[in-house]
Amino acid sequence: MVEDSSNFRWLKSILAWFSISWILSLLGFSSEASSSEITDFDEEVCERHVPWLARHLSKDVEKVAMLLDVDSVEIEAIKQGEPQPESRNIKILNSWRNAEMTLGKKPTWEKVRLCLEDETVGRCDVIRALLNEDELDDSVLLWLAPRIAAWFRNYARVLGVPECEIDMSSQNFEGVERSCMDVLQRWRRRTRYPKVEDLIQALEDDVINRPALAEEMREKFCNHEVKDEVLSQLDNLSI
Repeated sequence: MVEDSSNFRWLKSILAWFSISWILSLLGFSSEASSSEITDFDEEVCERHVPWLARHLSKDVEKVAMLLDVDSVEIEAIKQGEPQPESRNIKILNSWRNAEMTLGKKPTWEKVRLCLEDETVGRCDVIRALLNEDELDDSVLLWLAPRIAAWFRNYARVLGVPECEIDMSSQNFEGVERSCMDVLQRWRRRTRYPKVEDLIQALEDDVINRPALAEEMREKFCNHEVKDEVLSQLDNLSI
């Protein structure tokens, strides 16, 4: 009887969980309640969006908050009172939301977007995640990193990576290839529409002048896509 009672309680717990999940789904909620895909930057940054934004910004929350005119004294007070980084970041962003609404303003994603694109922040990857846009795959950067190791600093400059970030990539990692990968990731984060062709054009730049490597990269990551598109069009014509 004890075992049956235990099994019954377990079954009730499972059924209760499914019932709650079902009710939440009917109300328009999901297990990804903090997901923040939007269709218009004029939309309001709601309280349920803040954890998503805090998680994606991570250590850059304070930079964004300062650009959003959150008082530095208030930021320090939150940091002193909240030891957990994620909770601290959420409180800092909510501080901005509350201040906007207190002033009768709407805390919009457009205001956040301008901060993300600012040179001092450079987090266009968050914009892409917000809009559910495709991301330049890591496999491209992993292929390129060891091939530019000997001159990655000049290559990063051609790509437009700020000198201070190039220095950080050099100082934070012992291996040159790891520094290369880091600086490429920094470029991807701060570029609004990072494409393989951008990386190829940088290889062809007069400063770098690696046409053979550029052609190899184009063949590996671009030409097959063109060929597939042509073949697809031919198939459609034959139909």
